[in-house]
Amino acid sequence: MTSRRDVTLRGAAGTLSGDLWELARPLGTVILLHGGGQTRHPWRDTGARIAEHGWSAFAYDARGHGTSSWAADGNYSLPALVEDLMLVAGAMKPPFVLVGASLGGHTAILGQDANPGLAVGLALVDIVPQMEPKGVERVLAFMASHPRGFESLVEAETAIARFKGDGRGRTRTPRPGLRKNLRMGLDGRWHWHWDPRFLTHAYRPGTAQAAQVEDAARRLKVPVTLLAGERSDLVPASRVEAFGQLVPHADVQVVTAADHMITGDDGSLYLHPVVNFVNGLADRM
Repeated sequence: MTSRRDVTLRGAAGTLSGDLWELARPLGTVILLHGGGQTRHPWRDTGARIAEHGWSAFAYDARGHGTSSWAADGNYSLPALVEDLMLVAGAMKPPFVLVGASLGGHTAILGQDANPGLAVGLALVDIVPQMEPKGVERVLAFMASHPRGFESLVEAETAIARFKGDGRGRTRTPRPGLRKNLRMGLDGRWHWHWDPRFLTHAYRPGTAQAAQVEDAARRLKVPVTLLAGERSDLVPASRVEAFGQLVPHADVQVVTAADHMITGDDGSLYLHPVVNFVNGLADRM
């Protein structure tokens, strides 16, 4: 079994922290990109499984997230994230497959559009260029709703449960992965493990940014799969249908019981579809 090791790479705004599952003679490298407000850790099971199938895998914290450097100038725009992606790719072994959840998916789309030879395939995890506005605003409101942080991990878990509608306000035992998405501040309280300035650049439907991603998606030529969460309120059936028209060659799958990956979630429900897509690309090479 391939072991995971911590890797630190140079990004355009500082260092990027990542998990690498490296093979001596890989079929290529699968680069795993997390969503806004997340860290690399939900990809750990997926990265390990990918490595079992002959690919190296690399999951990294985007700038301003997890243990990667915060941007001194507060630049968390998509072009800046694409610049970091290209530096990551330059340190890995091609060919590449890009797997992006939410914001990571938009980064993958724009990166591929700017560099058509970058990847041999894209897997988009519950993300399309034009997401449902109400769902987006609900997520952003939650991300901005605790500026003073949390007194405990239990309080943070309860807040997530209320947001997801599965806790009804009751205190829950924190999931093991939640700690990775929080940091202890100098005030003794738990804060999300990302730079609050990131929200300045957060996705908004109907903006020039969304239009740019849509145009880039329309130009995609490599194999693409969209893995839409059955319970997602950001990528409902109508948005899935629109994506199928935008990228006609894309394979679209609805992942049963999955929703949009929120802070503290794991990617287990998306693991098998991602691995199957990557294996399918190997058959074409």
